[in-house]
Amino acid sequence: MELFAQPDFKKLLSDTLKKVAEDAQASVLGEGMWEEEPVSPEVFFREWCKPEPYPIQREVVDKMLVRFGKDGKWKWDTKYREGYLLWGMGSGKDFTAARIMVYTVYWLLCQRCPQKYFKMEDPKDAIDLVNISFNEDQAQFVYFKMLKKTLASTVNPKTGKNWFEEKGMKIKETSKLQMIEFPKYVTAYSLNSKEYQMEGKNVLMAVFDEMGAFKVARADEIFKNLKGNMRSRFPEHHKLLCISYKRDDYDYMMVKWEQNKCRSDVFRSGPYATWDVNKRVTREQFQEAYDTNPEDAEKRYECKGSTIKSGYFKYKEKITEHINHERISPIMGEGGTQQFCQREPATVKFYDWFVGDPSKEYHIHIDLAKGLDTEKDFADCGGFAMGHLESTENSSQPNVVVDVMMQIKAKEKGKEIQFEDIRKLIYRLKDELKFNITKVTLDGYQSTDFMQQLANRGIRTELLSVDLTSSPYDTLKGLMYTGRLDYYAYNVFIRELEELKQVKGKIDHPEISRRRAWEEQGDERGSKDVSDAVAGICASLIAKPKGPAVGFIPLTGGDEFMPENFNPADYKEKTKYDENQREYGSNYEIDDDEDD
Repeated sequence: MELFAQPDFKKLLSDTLKKVAEDAQASVLGEGMWEEEPVSPEVFFREWCKPEPYPIQREVVDKMLVRFGKDGKWKWDTKYREGYLLWGMGSGKDFTAARIMVYTVYWLLCQRCPQKYFKMEDPKDAIDLVNISFNEDQAQFVYFKMLKKTLASTVNPKTGKNWFEEKGMKIKETSKLQMIEFPKYVTAYSLNSKEYQMEGKNVLMAVFDEMGAFKVARADEIFKNLKGNMRSRFPEHHKLLCISYKRDDYDYMMVKWEQNKCRSDVFRSGPYATWDVNKRVTREQFQEAYDTNPEDAEKRYECKGSTIKSGYFKYKEKITEHINHERISPIMGEGGTQQFCQREPATVKFYDWFVGDPSKEYHIHIDLAKGLDTEKDFADCGGFAMGHLESTENSSQPNVVVDVMMQIKAKEKGKEIQFEDIRKLIYRLKDELKFNITKVTLDGYQSTDFMQQLANRGIRTELLSVDLTSSPYDTLKGLMYTGRLDYYAYNVFIRELEELKQVKGKIDHPEISRRRAWEEQGDERGSKDVSDAVAGICASLIAKPKGPAVGFIPLTGGDEFMPENFNPADYKEKTKYDENQREYGSNYEIDDDEDD
């Protein structure tokens, strides 16, 4: 027993076990490893699988594939586990990815038992290669078609025959709808975002095809699932190749591109224009696309340009430049900029320091919404903002301070936003937190009852639409550009401002916001709920009074106050109401647009 306790014996035993392990590994990776000695990728694509890749395509092949080690033996290179190809449309992304996958299959099949190389327990364990496309057509008729074409064009120069068929394959016959079966338990699968299933697969290599076309939330789910599978099966050896051209500043490809720019185990190629990669085409061949839609062509063929450069705010840098970083959201749990919708506005928790100044007058604007599902998974949101004026050295140009802003969503999917919860929030701000709320403006949606309820509590109310004219947003923009708008970093507000567009004089949001999908758990509909609310308080606080305060706006254009115990039914025969119209008087016109 004393012998075993001696340090020299322990070292001898350790060295012996290490030598046995090295000898075992050498027996696998040494001369007995190969059933057929593989050629290098360079030779393979020059002589076996034509046409040869262009220089930029070849660089990706070199970075992502196996190579000779310093000892002169083949090894699976483990430096780069992820690769990103940000190349223009038509540059040969599928061409390059398919060749990488075909060479990988070739290299695996050259071995006597590829499972032993990866130290898999059972020589019959599956080794899977996967392509994931955003839809079935892309999966079957673009990428997999290219893969099968590459397999069919792989010819052994010594025999003049297809190398894979020499191994016993009949490529056309073995190609099933979503898979190609190779010898030695190697299988290639073509999947899409709707039929994506990783259960039971051992994924060594995957191609995420046209990543930018996926819905952001779905892409993120698939990416995490896929990486989890690959890490668990091949922690050091897995390869994930992500390919796409640019669709949007915040499509999933661009999100991952930015996230991985400093990682040493990730290879990034691009952004490259189509003609930089594919030498068979020239810039001039795409001139018609540039003449028709230059912004889209720049993204599609050069992976450049910004989807947020154009729009209502021409100088978008001002939006983040004027954030007051000394302030934070008064809502507890909203540190930094990662804030989300409030589903419980009546009971939202504020910091202790968030109390009103009795010398200030506070205005609130509410962008009301039903909250009913307009999409399968997401509900409409409302916007809420409260602010006040802060005097400056120039008494005629006070600053507008945004005290609080929030995006409000129904408590549950398919349910409506409870207007009573918003009223309770206002009462709480006024009565408990001592904010001297002197006016509440609303956008018009089902406003009459809401306004009546507030009026009964002594709160002055008005209708104020930010949709009929650009005036409220012009006021907001002017305040921001001149540094007279004091606001904290609220993610929803910043995103909405940067994405605003102006069409025929109307300020609107984009139909699709990939950035919102990334930041707000998959909801990719464009929005301007919070920015509407802030624009509303800017207009309310800065605008010159146009007459007595009114609780409703009569079509007669007269100056009327909301009478006590106001009942709209009493006026049904006398007048009609246009709740979106604030500009009343001699120039009044009826707005009959149903979409308002």
